[in-house]
Amino acid sequence: MVIRYGVSILLGISLLVGAGVPAIEASAADSGSSKDVLRALQPHRLFATSANLGIVEIDPSTGAVLNSFSAPVNQGVSDGLAYDGTYLYFLSGSWASNTLYVLNPNTGSVVATYPLPANSFRNGVAHLNGLIYILESSVLSQDIIVFDPSSGKVVKTLDIDGANPESPRISGGLASLTGPDALLATTSSTNEILEIDPATGVIVSRFSHNRSAVLG
Repeated sequence: MVIRYGVSILLGISLLVGAGVPAIEASAADSGSSKDVLRALQPHRLFATSANLGIVEIDPSTGAVLNSFSAPVNQGVSDGLAYDGTYLYFLSGSWASNTLYVLNPNTGSVVATYPLPANSFRNGVAHLNGLIYILESSVLSQDIIVFDPSSGKVVKTLDIDGANPESPRISGGLASLTGPDALLATTSSTNEILEIDPATGVIVSRFSHNRSAVLG
């Protein structure tokens, strides 16, 4: 999803909605102020990447920018960003996006890095049930790889075009839902959002959003 905020273009977007889920064990010394600590304990947090502001936290109710910090590496065409309630997971949208960064959501400091298998292009990133789902595409294939932060390994690959021979090309955006569990992916050719089964990669529903250039 692309959101224009003033002169900023927000690309990779991540929202976690839950009750009683602290973002991170924060202290005033770690985050810089007591206001940061209170914000860290809010269950509803929205993050995005911006072409000129780095990574930003946005008030889900008003759209106001609450905080911003630099990305750990140069940002690319379409960055991936996910939030699991404790950490941010950042992937630079470029043709060499093979490092997944785990970040403190209050300061942007790097908590961990994970090398990913070489691939031509990755962008969308989503969190679901303790796993990180990463959209990757090439001229020949479309996949979603499943990364387990607890082991630091890719544990599964969803073959999207193999499971859906007539599917449009997915690119730019990946998100998740619960109750029931689902992945949401944007398409680059049909202006649709696809609901994907996270266990099988099968597209279970789809709808048009009537917009172009949807990323994040």
